[in-house]
Amino acid sequence: ARFGHYGLNIEEYSSPSSSIIWPLLLVPWLMLGLGLYGPLVLNVAFAVLTVLVIHRIIIACASRAKPEANVSWVWALLIFFAGNGFGLVLTGMEHSLHVLVTVCVLYLVLRMQLAADIGGAAPSNTADYLLLSCVVLSPLVRFEGVAISAFAIAMLVRLGRLRLAMLCVLLIAMSLALYFWMMSVLGLPWLPSSVLVKSEAAAAVGGQASFAVKLTGAVTHIMDNISENLRFAEALLLVAVAIGIAALSLCAWRQGERISPTYVIGVLAVIVLHLVFGKFGWYGRYQAYVFVFAVCAMPYLFFGWLFGGTVTKERLIHLGAFAALTVTLLGVPQYLVPLLTTPNAAQNIYEQQR
Repeated sequence: ARFGHYGLNIEEYSSPSSSIIWPLLLVPWLMLGLGLYGPLVLNVAFAVLTVLVIHRIIIACASRAKPEANVSWVWALLIFFAGNGFGLVLTGMEHSLHVLVTVCVLYLVLRMQLAADIGGAAPSNTADYLLLSCVVLSPLVRFEGVAISAFAIAMLVRLGRLRLAMLCVLLIAMSLALYFWMMSVLGLPWLPSSVLVKSEAAAAVGGQASFAVKLTGAVTHIMDNISENLRFAEALLLVAVAIGIAALSLCAWRQGERISPTYVIGVLAVIVLHLVFGKFGWYGRYQAYVFVFAVCAMPYLFFGWLFGGTVTKERLIHLGAFAALTVTLLGVPQYLVPLLTTPNAAQNIYEQQR
C-alpha cells in the first residue's frame, strides 16, 4: 500500500498470507489511513451476508416439502454462531469471506439442483455469472477452497452445464498459474510460507528432492495430519456428520427419494479432504468453512424429516439430542473458548509485536 512492495519488510519479498486475495482487499483501507478498521468493516459485512445466504439455503430446501415455506431466522443464526461466525470477524483475517463464498457456492448449486428435481427452468444468466465468480474466487480466498470449487464443477457437469464447468476450470487454472508465476518472478516458492509451515505435506512436495522421496514424505505427513486431526473433538463431530449423511442418504435412496448421488458424494468428499489435508483448532478458523458447508448441505438431503409433516415429540427429542451434541462437542472448543479468550490472545500478539 505504501511502496508497492510485496512482503513484510522493504528489504525482501515474502508471501506470509495463506490467502491470495485478502492482502489486496486490505490495500485500499491502508491507503485511506483506515488500515486497522478495514478488516473489521469487511468481515462484519461478510458475516451479515453469510447469515442472509444461509437463510436462503434453508428456505430453498424447505420449499421441497412445503411451497412458500416460512423458516425462522433462528436456524440461520444458530448455524452461523455454531460455525464460529462471530469469532471469525474478530480475527481480522480472510475466514469470514471464505465462509461467505462457500455458502454462496452451495446456495447457487442448490438452486440448479432444485430446478432440475422439479423439471423447472434453469436459473438465470445472472445466477450463472455469480456462481462462476464464487467458484473462481473460492481458491483465491483460501487454498482449501479448491475442494468447494471442485464440488461445484462436479455438480455442473452432473446437471449438464458442461460449458460453464469448463469455464470455471479454465479461469481457476489461469488465476492460480498467474499467482504461481508472480511468486516465481519474486524468487519465492509457489505456495505461501504460512501454507508450507503449517502443511508438512505441501512442504515435502515443494522441497528439493527426488520424486520418490517427495511422494513418500507427502504420504507420511498426510497420515500424521489425519492422526493429529482426529485428536480434536470438532474433527470427530465432522466424522459423525459425514457418517450420518451417508447413512441417511442410503435410507432415502431405498425409500425412492430423488437425491443426487453426485451431491452426496461431493459433500462427503469435501469433508474427507479437509480431514486429510486441512487443519483444526487455531481459534476455530480453519474448519469453520467445512462445518458450515456440511450443515447447510444437510437440509436438501433430509428436507422431509426437517420440514415435512407436523412437529412431533419424537422429532423434538431428536433435534434436542443433536443440539446438545453440537454444543458439547463443537460449540465449546470451536466457538465459546475462542470467543471468550480472543481479547487476551489479541493482547498477547500486540505485546509480541510491540
